[in-house]
Amino acid sequence: MIGSLILIAGFIISMYIGYWFPTPIGIGFMGLVILLTVLIGANILSEESNLTTGEIRRSIANSFISTFYGLLAFGNSTKIEKGINS
Repeated sequence: MIGSLILIAGFIISMYIGYWFPTPIGIGFMGLVILLTVLIGANILSEESNLTTGEIRRSIANSFISTFYGLLAFGNSTKIEKGINS
């Protein structure tokens, strides 16, 4: 139960970060929050004290996928101070 709540809370917090801070750094923090919450939530749900390689791989994959989709979703509103030509 607690592991599921951590996963849901991590998703909500990361969507909040991505929506209110649509900078590349904000979207990076969104991926970091998802990485940590999936890692903690998966470890609690597996009921083992040690982290397994499967849990680590799953959390890294979820983090990369969510950051990619975060860039797609918030890409139009991403604020960059200086462009490439500046």
